Amino acid sequence: EEYLFRKGLYGYAREKINIPSAGILTSLIFAVLHGYNLQGFLSTFFCGIILALIYERSGDIMYSICAHAMMNAFVNIVNALKMHGVLLFYSLNGYDIFTLPVILTAVLLIMIILAKGKIKIGKRKIQSTCS
Repeated sequence: EEYLFRKGLYGYAREKINIPSAGILTSLIFAVLHGYNLQGFLSTFFCGIILALIYERSGDIMYSICAHAMMNAFVNIVNALKMHGVLLFYSLNGYDIFTLPVILTAVLLIMIILAKGKIKIGKRKIQSTCS
């Protein structure tokens, strides 16, 4: 999904329109194609925005791949725990709000923003390929 939506679709859209519009447009497509109800749509849309921000800021698709995998893992863990009576989310007007995945992904995004220009993988310094 990250190669298709962030590297492919978002990468193409950001060349044709401005960055915020590209992020919103590709996140809408990302959310619609998941086929969830309103709650799932909103969660997936905002996750798409976060993943686009991570990709844009880091310039490396691997960071958004890792963040996406983390979000999926956290949501699955929260849902598995819910089945056993352990609730790590709260309900707002009938919608489950998954605070743990959102908080952890936000922390990852903040770490990427703070580390921008200081991240090294192997012997090379990562330069943004998105800007």
